[in-house]
Formats: sequence, structure tokens, C-alpha cells
Amino acid sequence: MTKPELTYCILHYNKLDKLKNTIRHIEKNTPIPYQVYIWNNGFIDREIVKYFKRLENKPEYRIIYCDKNLGISLGRNMLLKLVDTKYMFVVDDDMYISDNTINVALNIFKKYNIGAISFPQYDSKMYLLSTSGLKIKIKNNIIYKYKIPLQECGFIYCDGVPAGAMFFKRELKKYFEYDPNYKVGFDDLDKTLQIYFSNCPYRQVVSFDSFLVHDQVKYKDKADYLKIRRDYKELRRSYTYFMRKWGLRLPLIDHILYKYIYALSSREIVMMLNYGIRKMFRVTF
Repeated sequence: MTKPELTYCILHYNKLDKLKNTIRHIEKNTPIPYQVYIWNNGFIDREIVKYFKRLENKPEYRIIYCDKNLGISLGRNMLLKLVDTKYMFVVDDDMYISDNTINVALNIFKKYNIGAISFPQYDSKMYLLSTSGLKIKIKNNIIYKYKIPLQECGFIYCDGVPAGAMFFKRELKKYFEYDPNYKVGFDDLDKTLQIYFSNCPYRQVVSFDSFLVHDQVKYKDKADYLKIRRDYKELRRSYTYFMRKWGLRLPLIDHILYKYIYALSSREIVMMLNYGIRKMFRVTF
């Protein structure tokens, strides 16, 4: 086996069909020597074992079996401790790379002093989910977050890229780690601040010359997504931890939401989300 230049780091939890598609895209669209490390985060059944055994017969694959769910951040930290290739690509187990994703990233790394790259994310029907980039501004201990606008080609500098779609150089690894104290939410923003406040010499960018498919369930709106997928108490706990750690808070409406509204019962929260926080407080931002 040729010495790998790139390692894909994948955290898996009970998404076997989508993981298989993730692997198919990796095998089809990776033009340089690579390896794949998969951390199986607790859930196991006969079909998963069967598939993993098949992968383990290939020299490019290493499966790490964990007997309990350690959470996303701790699982990713454990994976990165095992990896020391020139490049690393942390991808979710329902994320599919395009045919030119790797070459686009490599060209940027070679020409510019870039440490991490991400790409716009679309759902399986090619609706835009996210441009995958974040810019931040801090004023009076309030952190403002700005999404990267979509453009046709080229790349835009940003302050952070999402942890589940992050292609980065080995040298960047010493400037951040995934904080396991975040069970739900704020882990990406925390990672962004770690790099932002460090003496890291590398920039981060979002490239629009390729894209990723994030094969997640599409919800009607944010309230519907939160109602189905989010643990409000954990979101509040993550936010209060974030405030203590960094001495920062979100702008007023989001601060009220995370610190006070999410302290209510789930039924009350859903009612408020459906009604509209802005209408409830009769404020315009």
C-alpha cells in the first residue's frame, strides 16, 4: 500500500446506508493515496459488523469500535489522535464528496497559506443547506456570526468552517480540539474561537469550485428542526458553558432564546417557536 497523503475521519452512529454511500464517493473521487478511519460510536448490529468486516479486508480502512456513544466531539478528538497524514478530511457519515473536491482543495493548499477548506453543502435534491463558512465579529463581549454568501466560483476567506466538513492540513491540528463539554450545539463556534484567538498562521476558506452533498432529512423550517432534533436543555447547557468559557454572549434575541426560553418546558418552547420569538417580544432586529 502506498503511503497515504490523506485520511478521512468519519464518526459513525447508526447510519449504515448513508455511510456506504459516503464510502462509495470517497473511493470513486479520491485521486491521491488515502486511508479511512471510522470511529463506530456505540451502536452496532449484524449488518454493521458485516459491512465493517468487508472494509477491514482492504488496507485503506481502519475501524475503531467503541462500546458506548462518546459524543461527537470526544469521538472526533480520539480519531485525530490516531492520524498524522499530510492532510485530514473530517466528514460526517452522511456527507458525499464530489468528483473534483480533493483536487480543488489540493490546488488551494499549494498556492495559498491556507490551513482548512470547506465547500457549500447541498441536500440530496441539490437544495443549498449551507455555504459552510462563518465570519465572526466581537464587540462589547457580544459575538456576531455572519454566514458566507454564495458565489459562483473561487473562494472566500472565513473565520471558521464546520467540523463535519473540514479538509485541513496537519499543521492546523495543534491549534484546536473538539471540546467534549458541548453535547449539542456551539462546538463549531468554540473551534472557530480557538483558532481565531491563537497565533495560527493559516487562514480558512470556503471554496465554491466544488460542493458536498449532506444527505440529511430536510425540515420545513427551523422550528420544525428544533422540535424534532434538538434537546433544548442541552442547547441551553452548551450555551451557558460557552459563555463561562469565553466570556462572550450572542446578540440579544439569540441570548434570550438560548439562556431563558430553553429553560422552559419542551411544550412551551415549541409553542413559542411556532408563534415566533420576535413577534412575542414585539421587537425588530
